Amino acid sequence: MSRLEGNGASRFIQLMQQHGHNKDIDIIVGTITAAPPDIKLRLPGDNFDLDKDDVIVADKVAQELAEGDAVIVLIANNEQQYYIIDKAVTY
Repeated sequence: MSRLEGNGASRFIQLMQQHGHNKDIDIIVGTITAAPPDIKLRLPGDNFDLDKDDVIVADKVAQELAEGDAVIVLIANNEQQYYIIDKAVTY
């Protein structure tokens, strides 16, 4: 495997290209409904929030999150693990 180059998003894309589609992991955009440290996350189509015991937050965004922020969420292990990996921004 070659060394990954560029910023975080670029390296993430390179990993996806190297490993291809993984049916065991989904990537979606969720919404922060309560800021850390008592974070809550709402996923599209759900009528409930996941709380701090349900999610793992990347250190680089943990202190930046606020209520209402859109975030990129990786879902793994048959919807048993939720990882907030970054903020999602649209222009």
